[in-house]
Amino acid sequence: MEVVRRGTEKGHTYQLLSYHRGKKKSYEPFLITMDDASEVFPTFSHPGQEFIYLLQGQIRYRHGNHLYDMEPGDALSFDAEIPHGPEELLEVPIQLLSIIHYDDQ
Repeated sequence: MEVVRRGTEKGHTYQLLSYHRGKKKSYEPFLITMDDASEVFPTFSHPGQEFIYLLQGQIRYRHGNHLYDMEPGDALSFDAEIPHGPEELLEVPIQLLSIIHYDDQ
């Protein structure tokens, strides 16, 4: 299911891969695609822990004050309350798997 997230207006496509109905969601898995029309947007933060796995392309990803150059097969796991997000799209199209785990909701 395609969903609207903060990066949607910048040309990023978010597909929610699993949807949990009910009062408590423990995680959300997304397939995120960025193409040559995508722009980098300011960092953002949200509750939980996030895991990203790069499937295609190359990206420079920011988490706090750290920058990570990523290529297919690279992964990051981090506290999502620390500002994070794409810093630079190095080779498009970019496709990554993002799984957000919510601690206590």
